[in-house]
Amino acid sequence: MVHDYFFQSAHIKILLFLVSVLSLSSPFYGQEVFQKQDSLLLLSDKKFEFSKEMESIAYAYQVMQWADDNNNSEFKAKSYYKIGRAMFSLEMNKSSLYFFNEVLQETYIKTDPILEVKTRENLAINYLHNGWQDQYFVELQKAENILDTLNSFQLMDDKYLLKMRIALNLGNYYSITKNLDSLKKYMRRADRYADSLLKPQKTKEYNDYLLLKGGYYQHIHQSDSALIFLDSSLNNENDYIKKFPHFYYLGEFYFKEQNYKLALSNYLKSLDIIEKQTANWSLYPNIYNQLGRTYLKLNDTIKANYHSKKYEEVLDSISKLKNERSIALFDKLRKVSEVPESYGENEDSNKTSVNLLGCVIIALSGFLFYFFLMTRANLKKITIAKEKETKQLKNQLNQAFEEVIIMAKNNDSTFLKRFEEVYSDFYRALMKQHSNLTISDKKFCAMIYLKFDTKEIARYTFIEHRSVQKKKSRLRKKMGLTSEENFYDYLTKINDEHEF
Repeated sequence: MVHDYFFQSAHIKILLFLVSVLSLSSPFYGQEVFQKQDSLLLLSDKKFEFSKEMESIAYAYQVMQWADDNNNSEFKAKSYYKIGRAMFSLEMNKSSLYFFNEVLQETYIKTDPILEVKTRENLAINYLHNGWQDQYFVELQKAENILDTLNSFQLMDDKYLLKMRIALNLGNYYSITKNLDSLKKYMRRADRYADSLLKPQKTKEYNDYLLLKGGYYQHIHQSDSALIFLDSSLNNENDYIKKFPHFYYLGEFYFKEQNYKLALSNYLKSLDIIEKQTANWSLYPNIYNQLGRTYLKLNDTIKANYHSKKYEEVLDSISKLKNERSIALFDKLRKVSEVPESYGENEDSNKTSVNLLGCVIIALSGFLFYFFLMTRANLKKITIAKEKETKQLKNQLNQAFEEVIIMAKNNDSTFLKRFEEVYSDFYRALMKQHSNLTISDKKFCAMIYLKFDTKEIARYTFIEHRSVQKKKSRLRKKMGLTSEENFYDYLTKINDEHEF
């Protein structure tokens, strides 16, 4: 695996050398050079924020050139991340996967937990888009584990914001898969993290939280609550250009509520922004599809047929557009490299640059094709490695679970200690909620959490069935449970509500 990354990194360095030939900029020294790289990364963020991914990549690419020439791990990691993020937004998934993995190879990443979490989160989403659900959950779990280690007060808002984003990510997954119980679980988590934020939020993450919250209430048929959150997300976004998803989801809401006129109004607002900005491609074709359905409901068959046809045309064109993005990307990089920072070059120098440019573009074209072939080949190796890692984690979890079950059945004296090690999150949550439990109480709760019923508890602990029932009744009273509450569901709820 290390060999593969080294091999592919060498190809990237060749590409960097070819493109850097075009650069006419002057060298910077001392602190100025670092300030320039930071400024370029900020510009990259700004362009990405306004759905200008090509320009975002171009700025980050300049930083990557400098970082590679100067072997600066910090700026390598940061530029790789921004390039990968923009490429994924352009649906260049395989290329973005390569850059995200490159971020994690840099030594700097161990000093910047926030960047590592963001990278793993993007990796997870990338894996999910490729249909690799196991890797999706593994990367999100790694991101959560990193956040659990953050205790700095200065990073608390970042921690809770990213925790909220991961909860939303999983909530959105379960929303798509129609698993309402899991969706509810992760919405509760997102609520906790949103409440923990130290200052009011105007971030994309918080707006996503409001959108998903609205979608959740619509799923459970609480339309009034759904509309409150959808309207809040729209009002919380100050930039009109960024309102296109909010209008889209409001259109979805009104369509499901059979208010087709308001659905049409919101879909048209969303389409207007998307067509002007060429924004999110995943929503772009669906706008036409939804407009076609809405016009059909309004008995306007002419416009319904027009938008349905437009929907098919856009779907056909997307494949072509994806193929053109690589060319457009390198054209953008070429233009960036052509901009001189000094003036007064003579005519001969310009002619030489033009000739050199032609040679480099030809070389780049061939290398680009070769690079993507290598990326595709290495992608399979990355997938195999991730699948192996996932399988190992599953085996470890299964072995630990089986070990605890066997210890419980054997009435092993070390059962509770081993249970605490394997289910540490639940055990901490239980102690936080009920610190007055005795060792016997804890063992009883552990067996219920492992889904042992009353008869099994009696058999494996050598106690009469009636005594177990009395024990359960006393423990219910001690923990404040009503007779209607399911003991197992209550313990699971404790785990969900106290998991950080």
